[in-house]
This record gives sequence, C-alpha cells and structure tokens, in this order.
Amino acid sequence: MIDIYGLYKKVPGGMILLPMLLFAVINTIFPNLWTSLGDMSQALFKTGTLAFAGLILFGTGASLNLKTLGETLRRGGSLAIMKLLIGFGFGFAFVKLFGTNGILGISTVAFIACITSANPGTFMGIIQDYGEPADMGNFALLNVITTPAIPLLILSAGSGNMGSSLLGVVSVLLPFVLGVVLGNLDPKMSKIYGAVTPIALPFMGCCFGSSINLINAVQAGAAGILLAVIYLVLHLPMLATDKCINRRPGYCATAMCSVAGIALIVPTMVSSLGEAYAAQAEVALSQIALCLLLTNIASPFLTKMAVKLWGSPKTDPQSQPHS
Repeated sequence: MIDIYGLYKKVPGGMILLPMLLFAVINTIFPNLWTSLGDMSQALFKTGTLAFAGLILFGTGASLNLKTLGETLRRGGSLAIMKLLIGFGFGFAFVKLFGTNGILGISTVAFIACITSANPGTFMGIIQDYGEPADMGNFALLNVITTPAIPLLILSAGSGNMGSSLLGVVSVLLPFVLGVVLGNLDPKMSKIYGAVTPIALPFMGCCFGSSINLINAVQAGAAGILLAVIYLVLHLPMLATDKCINRRPGYCATAMCSVAGIALIVPTMVSSLGEAYAAQAEVALSQIALCLLLTNIASPFLTKMAVKLWGSPKTDPQSQPHS
C-alpha cells in the first residue's frame, strides 16, 4: 500500500502542490490531453479552477463560528490589522511604482497574490506544536482577511478597471458569506461543508497544473525565489506587532508568514482585468507556486527560532500570559 495522504502531509502545501506538479508534467508533454478526452475530464482536471475555488470559499465560511469571533478579535485583531496593512500598503505601492509589468522579473500579479496571502493550514500546524487554545482563533481570522477578493481589489484599482471589478469582488465574497450564514444557522451543516476543503484542494491543484508549462516555469525560478525572500522580509512588522503591541512571544506572527494555496487562483481571476494581467497568468502561477513552497518551509523554521529566543506556552508555560 502506498501512503499517498502521508506524502501530502509531508510536503508543505502538498494537497495542492503535488497534484499541480504532476499535472504540469502531463500538460508539458501532452498539452491537449484533457481537451481531447471530452468535457467532463476537461472540467474536472483543467477548466474547473473557479468552481473548486468557490467551493473552498463556501466551506471556509461554513466553518467560521461567529459566536467566538469577538474573543478571536481580542486575541489576534492587531495581527489581522497588520496583515491587512502589509497587503494593501505594499500591494498598492508595488502597482503604483512598477505598474502591471512588475520588476526584477517578479510579476505584479504574483507579488500581489503572495503579499496579501497567509496560510491558515500551516499556521494551525505550527500552533499545535507551540501555542495554546486561545491562539487557534487566528485560523478563522486568516481565512477572512486573506480571501482572493483582496488581491483582486488591488489589481483592479491598479488597472483602472475598478468599477467593473466590484462585481468580481462580490463574486468572490458571495460563496464565503453564504457559507457563514448556513454554517451558523445549523452547526451540523458547518460540520459537513467545513470538510469540503481537503476534498476540493487536490482537484484545484490538477487544474492549476494543467495551465503550467514546466519549461516556462523553470525560467521563472529565480524571480520566485526572490519573491519568497521579499515576502518574508516585508512581514517583519508582524513580529514587531506581536512582541510590542500584544506583548506575546512572537510565535503567532512567524506562523502566519507563509503563502496559501488559494493564492494560486489569483492569476485566473485577474485575467479578465486586461491583456497585461492575462499575459502574466502562466509566469505568475509558477512564481506563486515556488513562493508558496519556500515560505511554507521557512515559516516553521522561523517560528522555531522565535520560540528559542522568546519561548512559548508549551516550551515555557510559566512565563507566558494566557489572557
């Protein structure tokens, strides 16, 4: 027996990255395979990206418990605000300074998709090792403040296509809001739909991979590495916020510094904003994928360093406040 799920768990973002890499290989060798196999195979493995993304947003909303949101904001609100400031601040500045083409080979679409992103799954994995129950609420906040609506808003403003993009923002938020309503009206529905993400992620990864040519992706490698370094450096204010404002050891801040798989949906979403963004889609997808992998590897190591310097509830429980 092959432990495929175990392999998923060992690779950061494996649920989406491994299917994406496999199908990128297939697409590079046989670019017309899924189209030739008919509509159902094509929808499942090539063109269904937006449908799977909507399903994930719906499930994420369904798993958000509004009754605990107040306590969650009290504990992690400052980190959420700083994350939004980093995303909007550096995002708008990048578009203003470098336009739609980017700089140093870094696609504008890739930069905005990454800088506004944080991986709730990686955060939860790290917090289980170092944190306490009160920290878990930040998972819900990350899902709320890193939806694809934010990069869409920034990129649409930069393209001068703000008016027509508002419908796109609504389109992104609607599945999430409907999920929140249904999940909070009936907790049983929350349990059912909250489990949809691990089912949909591999299929979304297949669709991403079916849009990638690995020969072109290799050419984007250096820019993807640089993007990951810039991402981590620009998130230093998160650590300062946790240390200086929250008076916490800092492990929550470093645990939030990784790109989520849902960021890979951004190039597809913004293609409708103009030819400049549409032309970046394949390169941006490759750069985001590499940045995703590198930041999800780096975040646990950075958190371990923070814990060695300042401790955590599980490593030094007597010295840490639990409020």
